[in-house]
Amino acid sequence: MSIFDAQYIRDKAGLSWGEDYVLGLISSTAPTIYSRIAALSNKQKALTSASANKYLKMLVEKDLVRRTADKKDLRLIHYTLTGKGEKLVKELKHAIKWTRSAQDNERERGIV
Repeated sequence: MSIFDAQYIRDKAGLSWGEDYVLGLISSTAPTIYSRIAALSNKQKALTSASANKYLKMLVEKDLVRRTADKKDLRLIHYTLTGKGEKLVKELKHAIKWTRSAQDNERERGIV
């Protein structure tokens, strides 16, 4: 497994870099609201608020992210991963974790 495996997983799922980034944010902060996703994206200088919103909508359309209205304040929408989204994130994390582990082993052996 290598970094290319993670890219293969993204390609197979039809994910762009931006979608992958937003999926990762939701995975680490869910349930979350749009303003938090936009704020984290802006803080990390990764995406504009408009881009984050666009990718969020695409993830909902791909059934990787679920939108749920807040029970107390219907203006708030919470975003969480669907089962399909959780599976994809798990695959991506496994591929990236394996790649980092392999790179660390190569460094220890003086290969890199």
